[in-house]
Amino acid sequence: LHTVFCFNYNLYLLSKSNTLLHKGSARLVLCGPSWDKLESLSDALCSDSDPSVTFTPKLVLLDFNDIDSLQEVSNEVLECYGCVDVLICNSSMKVKAPVQNTSLEMDKSVMDVNYFGPITLAKAVLPSMISRRSGHFLLVNSIQGRLSVPFRTSYAASKHAVQAFFDCLRAEVEEYGISVSTISHTFINATQQRAQPLPFLSTYPKLRALSACESTQVRVNERVCRMTGNTSRMKKLSLSETSLRFTEQMMAHLSWCFLHP
Repeated sequence: LHTVFCFNYNLYLLSKSNTLLHKGSARLVLCGPSWDKLESLSDALCSDSDPSVTFTPKLVLLDFNDIDSLQEVSNEVLECYGCVDVLICNSSMKVKAPVQNTSLEMDKSVMDVNYFGPITLAKAVLPSMISRRSGHFLLVNSIQGRLSVPFRTSYAASKHAVQAFFDCLRAEVEEYGISVSTISHTFINATQQRAQPLPFLSTYPKLRALSACESTQVRVNERVCRMTGNTSRMKKLSLSETSLRFTEQMMAHLSWCFLHP
């Protein structure tokens, strides 16, 4: 039996991997800031599975904007089954704005969700993994954790920070038999936080051009199609669709690996 702790901001992205994990008899602990969405996901998983061979997911409310509560929530998660075999972090808060239009408060909020939240959870479950000399951390990050683009200062900085943390963690915990994986996808449709309403885009032609850069979309589209072996649909899928499909396939592959070590 494997206990999988999934923190979900983008519940759709992890729904397919959660389905694989649930049907594979993993003991899921689903966490997120919306109780309604967590219940909806849990109901969908249970309605499409055999209750005699699966476990009803545990649901825990968790909001990375409330950093002070994370240790208490982590203890609650550990008490569900006594340990965590796999920690999946899929939190993300995006900001697209010129740096002069982004407040320091917004910078801090982005860092809480994208950096301090995931590392706080990782530190909370790490001692139990070390004591058992097994475990797996999975961070769903972003390509902007490796390559920065204009008008994404807060977002790119937070993604670089969390990428560096988990890269260092990977080297530190290898001797304990603990694995660390990261997925650095490209653009995916998601709720987007803005420091200022859309009209300011007209003042910044470069930002407007960046948002509608068709040539870049085509290049990334082609590359993702080749990587996923989906060349028959090359140039037919949007950038966000191909990135989402690639990430889903990566999640499905890792989910299978969790269940068949």
